[in-house]
Amino acid sequence: MARIASGSGILWRARLGATVALLLWPRPAFPESILGGLTLQTMDDIDQAHRDQDIDDDTRDRLRALLDRPVDPGTADRDTLAELPDLTPDQIDALVAFRRHHPIRGVADLARAAGLDADLAERLRPFLSFEPAPQPRIGPRVRGRATAATLWRWRGAPPGTWMRTTLELPGHLEAGLLMAARPRNGLARSATPGTSIAVPRRAIRFDPAGLYVASGSAPWSWIVGTYRIGFGQRLTFDNTYRRHPDGWIPALDVVESTQAGTVATPDGLLGAAVRYRGAGTARGALDATLFASYRLADVPIGDLDYDRCPIGLSQCTDARKVPKAVDRATGGPLTCAPPTLPWAVHEALGGARIAYRFDARTVLGASGYAAWRRFRTTAPGIRPATSSRFPWDRGVFGAAGLHGTWGQGPIDLAAEVAVTDRGAPAAILAGTIRAPAGLRIAPSVRYYAPGFDNPYARGLADADEFQGIRGRDEVGGRIGIDWRPSRMLGLDLELDVWHHRHAYATCDPDADRGTPGWCPAPTANPAALAAERRPSTDLALTFQTSVRPTRFETTTLRVAYRDEDLARSGRHLSYAPYRSSTRDASGGSRVQWVLRAATSRLPRTRIAIAFRQTFEDRQALQTRFDRSWVATLDVHGHLSPGPTVDVRVQVRDDDTVTDPDRAPGQVCASWPDSGTLPTALPGRCRGETALDLLLRATQPLRLPAGAALAIRVTGLWTRWLDDRARWKRGTPCDAAPSRNAFSVRVALDASF
Repeated sequence: MARIASGSGILWRARLGATVALLLWPRPAFPESILGGLTLQTMDDIDQAHRDQDIDDDTRDRLRALLDRPVDPGTADRDTLAELPDLTPDQIDALVAFRRHHPIRGVADLARAAGLDADLAERLRPFLSFEPAPQPRIGPRVRGRATAATLWRWRGAPPGTWMRTTLELPGHLEAGLLMAARPRNGLARSATPGTSIAVPRRAIRFDPAGLYVASGSAPWSWIVGTYRIGFGQRLTFDNTYRRHPDGWIPALDVVESTQAGTVATPDGLLGAAVRYRGAGTARGALDATLFASYRLADVPIGDLDYDRCPIGLSQCTDARKVPKAVDRATGGPLTCAPPTLPWAVHEALGGARIAYRFDARTVLGASGYAAWRRFRTTAPGIRPATSSRFPWDRGVFGAAGLHGTWGQGPIDLAAEVAVTDRGAPAAILAGTIRAPAGLRIAPSVRYYAPGFDNPYARGLADADEFQGIRGRDEVGGRIGIDWRPSRMLGLDLELDVWHHRHAYATCDPDADRGTPGWCPAPTANPAALAAERRPSTDLALTFQTSVRPTRFETTTLRVAYRDEDLARSGRHLSYAPYRSSTRDASGGSRVQWVLRAATSRLPRTRIAIAFRQTFEDRQALQTRFDRSWVATLDVHGHLSPGPTVDVRVQVRDDDTVTDPDRAPGQVCASWPDSGTLPTALPGRCRGETALDLLLRATQPLRLPAGAALAIRVTGLWTRWLDDRARWKRGTPCDAAPSRNAFSVRVALDASF
């Protein structure tokens, strides 16, 4: 559903809000705990929480989208407010009722309106945007928002710069533009048999990443340009990164990494979508959407298979079939920075959805899409890799499905069934049971056939990936329990168990040639790998308790356990996928505990500390878990009328264990190039020990005529503390390494 910004007319907002209220998806009274005590203020914070498995893939993408396009709680409709993490429908209703008579211009107003505790309100701050109070209109007026930012990392890639503008125009129109200038590879040339793909090296290149014009006038709405769209339970088609997709939103996404110094603009659809939303009658309401897209998409080189063997030569090693890119100017390899090939694939896509809403909690709908993909870079033998996100064995693909929701009293059910163009099915059934005394139980089951290779599925179950596609070759169940016995105590438990028919395989060895899932053995020793391919049953268990002894202090304890294969055990395995030419050491386990504490007792100040320790199987360690830890101190202060300041100090050690039983062939870069290797495997040869210091300042400025300007500056210093050979001798990709890394981000955010 399009996000309609503020300021387009009180009467129009009221009419549209009334229509949306009739078309709400059912939502439980007690939402799943997403932030769980986390303070996520930047893209780096979200990515780190994902790497630490505090959040799953779906939550990472959802929070990224919210951080990139924050919500104004003073003007957003109910559907948009429901995207904010950890807000209940009751709190949203209270907020909507409050703002009819009172403006919401800051976090304190939001907390008072929705009945939020101060800690949650502060953790929501990065996902909120507070527009200045609207000024009296004299005739038609254009309102808008503009952001410009640049990110630079010392001794890293060249700086990336981007600018985004969104405008509200008379006539219920909205428009947006995203432009970027960032390091990118050039367009790849066609390759002849037996040669590599020639790619111009990375340089600062102009990137027109997004442009759209939209109308939100009920009952019809439309968008032309770049957008994202999704339906139902996200099993048939969805690319919105939202938890409850129900229509289209503009695609002006920017993903920044201060640590890496990179700026990315993820691909959206490029085309048009139109939607009809009936106003609703005593018998129900019709909701129909039609969409189409044609675009040139970027493709990472690792998502390709490319047979570089000359025509007529039958003896070809597997290494010759690995995609290889070379610098077009020098002919040298690009192994240190594997390129993404810009505009390397043509994609035409179209689909539709029709749904009937019997009431606010009962909906039945059908959706489907078809897509055609062809490589713009022509080369004999080129195709998607078996591990890529898109079907590798055909150019035309698609899916169709049915979805529905039903609610009665304290019970809500949601389901979707989908089938791909080759007949591979998938299904999800999820429920929510709300019991007295703040208890919510959320069970769900799912099934994904081995041949289910729908790249646009983003189902509720994101437990694992197979062939680069979330939810494939999987049957599983999940149950979540949230209990809030009082305002001082919260308990969360989630148990997920799922089963793969072929674990860690990039293909199905039992499938017939030409059928979904078939592919040749990916290594030079197929017999050894085939002998180790076996069914795998995985388990994930998370428990979290939050205690709020006073209205100022909060403490959270989280314990998580995950086993990638219950049938295998032993410290000689690897928690992450690990395969050599002779054996598959995947299937290890991981245990993690996290303790966080925060206080807002000091005026205008919030202080939080956290300690995380992880025990994880590593193939290099033969007899014990590897151990790592991270300690963090966050200070957030409001120096009004001065800037808002955030300071973060973090110390991390990725490996702290020595093992007297060193794995055969295991080496350490810190050891001399010659001589006898130590018997024990020191911890410092496997991980990094580093200190991070982040400083962020935001200074808002009020301008005449209701305009506002905010200046945001972020600096990050990283100091590596360990003793590594790469600090002394360098590496093939970094001949002059440094123990220090510096990144700076400067942004201007204006509203008018």
